[in-house]
Amino acid sequence: FSLGQDVVAPVDDIVAPLCADLYCIKTLIYSPICCIYPDGSSITFGSYCSLQYYNCIHNTKCIAVAPRSCECLGIYQYPPIIIDPYPLPTTPIEEPAQP
Repeated sequence: FSLGQDVVAPVDDIVAPLCADLYCIKTLIYSPICCIYPDGSSITFGSYCSLQYYNCIHNTKCIAVAPRSCECLGIYQYPPIIIDPYPLPTTPIEEPAQP
């Protein structure tokens, strides 16, 4: 995944073994998803699975996600999807279809 902005987050050594396996980050299917954090930083992940794994080991949560690269947030009609309440959904979030 590529960094939208630097995110400083400690790895939680207690939680890390309970997180999903790292295999999902090496997936062959690249389906970019942007995670926006409470401090305004954002990271583009290559899959929803790798987003969940990163947040699990760093004990972080997205406040919004968008099914595209963070660099492309401003050029699409639909804004990022605000996630409320936590926890994150377990399936990828789809944008609404064009009318």
